[in-house]
Amino acid sequence: MPSSYCAIVTPLQNVRPHQNADRLKLANCLGNQLIVGLDQKDGDIGIFFPTDGQLSNTFVEANNLYTVSARKELGLPEGPTGFFDTRRRVRAQRFRGERSDGFWLPLSSLDFVGAAAKALKVGDTFTELGGYEICCKYYTPRQLKVMNQQANKPRKELRTFPKHDVTIQFRFVADSIPEDSIVYITEKLHGTSGRFGHVLDYETLPKWKQFLNTRLFKRSFFEQKPVWQHLNGSKNVVLERSDARNSWYGTDEFRYRATEKLTLHKGEVIYFEIVGFVGGEKSDTPIMQTQMVPKELPEIAKQYGTMMLYKYGCPVGESRIYVYKIAHLNEDGVATELSWPQLVQRCGELGVAHVPLLAGPLTQYELERHITELTGEVKFHVRLRRIVEGLTDGPSTLDPGHIREGVVVRTESRAGFTHLKNKAHVFGVMEGYLSVDDSFVDPEAAS
Repeated sequence: MPSSYCAIVTPLQNVRPHQNADRLKLANCLGNQLIVGLDQKDGDIGIFFPTDGQLSNTFVEANNLYTVSARKELGLPEGPTGFFDTRRRVRAQRFRGERSDGFWLPLSSLDFVGAAAKALKVGDTFTELGGYEICCKYYTPRQLKVMNQQANKPRKELRTFPKHDVTIQFRFVADSIPEDSIVYITEKLHGTSGRFGHVLDYETLPKWKQFLNTRLFKRSFFEQKPVWQHLNGSKNVVLERSDARNSWYGTDEFRYRATEKLTLHKGEVIYFEIVGFVGGEKSDTPIMQTQMVPKELPEIAKQYGTMMLYKYGCPVGESRIYVYKIAHLNEDGVATELSWPQLVQRCGELGVAHVPLLAGPLTQYELERHITELTGEVKFHVRLRRIVEGLTDGPSTLDPGHIREGVVVRTESRAGFTHLKNKAHVFGVMEGYLSVDDSFVDPEAAS
């Protein structure tokens, strides 16, 4: 399963009536609940579009998916209509009280691309087909502008200080998790990613030596000496202290405060989430944007209020870090990741918190020994899905005043370690409403 956004060829499962809509049905697809048409049935193979995506204009037009108002806005002739506006977004939402975590259409929706569609088989993934763009990840216009600006900036990259691997969706790959895995389920925190390492770098030459190397000698006459040093980083950028006041948040000082008392072993890199408030001159600014609870989630507004502030128990002006990964890297950048018990021990030695553990260690024996009244012994992957889904929603374990973002499923086996995310439906709905505003920018992608 690729880490980037894509469409997936997959069958429908458990197709059933929608209790509040006579012209719609419910179905499951790769662990997600969807809204489908009346003519769909179990085993129908089609195209699944996960949330956070955008359908191409060509695909939407070919399948008459635009709303009446969208067709008018785009100057299209009158004709059959659907429910996509001009943004063509696929997002988590509610239809007549039932959740929908994606969008599915039968394979016939791709007839317009020609022969390429006939060659598709279950499990195939794609963003374009037969020369036609089909879908992509959705970004607001402002987000795209910021990302393009960031891409044009020179960035320091070190193989001894790598970014954390992209965390893919648990629901898409759950059935391929090795059965010899030891599984840990932790709370996914809604803050901003950070990394801190004692890594092998090269000293920065004075500007006059840099000038002579590039302009006069046309080669590295003055060579940089290797040096071990502690470096701070966001999700995408190796940070420089001199640029601390030029970050997306207005300041990156909260990142340095979070790690200023840490001394790591040579080659050690810790990965963590920073939650709470920016602090300093922006003491009351939350690290992650406050979300308004939409009207379609009245039960959430009743429990938490109309605004969701993710503070994780931090007093105003303060922030905390929660470690989710620790690795040791050699001079060639080859990483050895700590197991969960080792991570817990090392966090204790460093005096920092790790992300909250919700369940684990779970093994094949422990998962398969559970009995149900209807099906008898429940197999490894079925039981694991049930446990993960049961822990995904609810209040944060660190602060009952707001929801949890979801969970991370950490697996450890002979095949290696993986980190898989499972977002809460309620969180996905609210996240989708944030990006309705074309000026919205996700700080994670901008830092």
